[in-house]
Amino acid sequence: MANPLQHTLHRLVESRSRTNPAFNQLFDDYRGYHVVLLAFGGLVELLVVAFSVFAWRRAGRRTFEQRAYRGFAWLTTVVALAFAVGLFANLTTVTNPWPGFNLLVNQMADPPPGTQTAKLFTATSDWIESGKSQIPAAVHAAVQHRLSWQRPRAIVCAVLAILFVLIDIALWRHLIERSRTGARQRALTFVGAAAVAVTLVFTMLAVANARGAIQPLSISVLLAGK
Repeated sequence: MANPLQHTLHRLVESRSRTNPAFNQLFDDYRGYHVVLLAFGGLVELLVVAFSVFAWRRAGRRTFEQRAYRGFAWLTTVVALAFAVGLFANLTTVTNPWPGFNLLVNQMADPPPGTQTAKLFTATSDWIESGKSQIPAAVHAAVQHRLSWQRPRAIVCAVLAILFVLIDIALWRHLIERSRTGARQRALTFVGAAAVAVTLVFTMLAVANARGAIQPLSISVLLAGK
């Protein structure tokens, strides 16, 4: 294998051994990483599906309001289906983490000797070989480094997602009310559509960063150097 950690992990994955406390922490964190995504992604999925049903019930072709709801209905249906595919993939990983974990091990970086990533891999390999449950300083430092930027990013993205949801509601309520008076609103409609797109981006970023902020061990090690 390309590095000592990759060799150690590949051997344990092949044996499907769960008797090593150090390996168990890394493996369970990987599974927990996908459980977090399943939980947060599932919550978003429920909200999107609920709004999709709401929009379809008000959709039509005649008025601006009906066409707006029709657009939202199609958008949320597509988003719900995309989230469902991702959730199914994560559910598969949660129920059987071995294939996904093995794939991640096979894709690990091959760092030059003496680099921080190489030192991290060596420290993690020594830790797993020792079988001790206590995380070594080098691994703990890598986890703290990831948390130092990913936790704030998750919080900021979540706050911005909620903020843009409120902006979307206010904008589209205003647009629908103006449409009832016959006012022209093409520019504001474009702004409203852009705000919805931004909301979706921040929502996906919030979910993606939340899993790394809550379960940071496996990705701090296995994705190091990438």
